Amino acid sequence: MIEVFNGRLGISTKWRATRCERWTVDPLDSIWFGMKLGVAMIGMVMMRSLWRELWRSKRAGEQKNK
Repeated sequence: MIEVFNGRLGISTKWRATRCERWTVDPLDSIWFGMKLGVAMIGMVMMRSLWRELWRSKRAGEQKNK
């Protein structure tokens, strides 16, 4: 999956290196990818909870006005 994606970007020479070179490169890339993925997931969860709080307070305000 990642190899095809990087090959499309033209970084295929990095991935066509020998296996021992790939293992020195891969952990750093996967850690960086995991960090980005984790930040994105945390951001999505925080935005969703924030959105739910806003929605709840808006509905509560409408019920109070009635």
